[in-house]
Amino acid sequence: MGNVITYDKIESYAYSNILSIIDNRSYIVDPKRKDMTNASTQKRKFVYDKDPFMKSINFDDMPYIILELPRISDDAHSVNGKYENVIGTQRIVVRTKIDGASNVDVDTGRSDMLDICDDLQQTFKNITRREELAGWNMRNVVLTKVRVDTYAIDAVKDIYESEYEISYSTRIAVSV
Repeated sequence: MGNVITYDKIESYAYSNILSIIDNRSYIVDPKRKDMTNASTQKRKFVYDKDPFMKSINFDDMPYIILELPRISDDAHSVNGKYENVIGTQRIVVRTKIDGASNVDVDTGRSDMLDICDDLQQTFKNITRREELAGWNMRNVVLTKVRVDTYAIDAVKDIYESEYEISYSTRIAVSV
C-alpha cells in the first residue's frame, strides 16, 4: 500500500511507493523463490536500498535488485506559485550470476536476468500499476534501461547487470 506524496514527504513516500511495487513478488518474481521448499529461500531479501557488495561475494545470494534513493528536482511552478511540479528519478540495478539462481549453466543466468527485466517492464507498463502510482501523486512514470553489462567479480564469477532509471512527476501544493 502506497502513500500520497505531499510537500513534506516527497522523498520518503516516493521511495516507499516504488519499493512497494518492486518488492512485491506477485509483480517481480525472484528466481530463487521458485524453489518454495527451502525455508531460507522463502524469507530471503531480494530488494536492497544500497549495493550489498557482500552479496556479490557470496554468489549464492544472487539474484537481487538495488533500488536507490530518489533524486528530486524542481520542474516548474504554477503561475500563482501555489503548486510545484517535481521530477523524481531512481536508479534500479538488477544483478544475476551467469549460472543462474539454480547454479546450472549460463542459459539459466541469462533467463533469470531477462525474466526479472521483463517483469520490471511489464509491471511499470501495466495500467493498474500506473493508476495506482497516479493515485499516490506519481504520474508520467517512465522506466528506461540505461545500461547492460557482463563482468567478473574478483575474477571468480561472471555476472549479468542491468541498470534502469525510473522517473515520475509529482505536483505538490507548496508549503505556506
